[in-house]
This record gives sequence, structure tokens and C-alpha cells, in this order.
Amino acid sequence: MLKLLDTLEEFLIHCQENQINPRYALYCLNQGIEDPENMKRIDQKRYLGGHMLGYILWNSARVSNWQCTFPEKDRYLHQVNTMPEQYNKWLYDYVGNNKRETI
Repeated sequence: MLKLLDTLEEFLIHCQENQINPRYALYCLNQGIEDPENMKRIDQKRYLGGHMLGYILWNSARVSNWQCTFPEKDRYLHQVNTMPEQYNKWLYDYVGNNKRETI
């Protein structure tokens, strides 16, 4: 079962020990689902594009939100693949501070 822990570091260790992608785990929690396999089943029914489409849409929207935290002239410099730790921290805080949402 998934849940937010006291720190991002603890959460990442928990995800690694349970072989769960931490960003997917945050997606599940943000959707109000604590079991990743259950989330896959729900999204398989919800999206004709497959069980990962919900996560892809959600994460794409979060990346856009994260990039908007930077000055407009610098946004092209702040890419998830070049700043993964910063994005992970922002995403963890985002899920911790926001109520359940669905795509």
C-alpha cells in the first residue's frame, strides 16, 4: 500500500524496496488509490489508450505546472530529464499539498 512518508527520501526508499516507480506512486496517491495494480485496472477501463495513459496525461500536466514555477525566459532550461531531483521534490510536495484529483 502506498502513502506519503515524512520525507521524499523515505518515500523513494519505500518505492525502491517495493519496485514501484515513485512518480507513478505519486500519481496513484493523487488519484486517491493506494494500490498501483488497482490504479492500472481502473485506468485500463477509463482510457482506451491503455492503463498508463492516465499517468502520462497527469505527469505531462505536472511537468507543465513545474516549468511554470520558473521565469518564462528560463523555462526551456528546466527540463525534467536534466533536473530529476528537483522535479521529484516539487512533485512530492505537490501531491502532499493537493487534494485528490482526476484526469
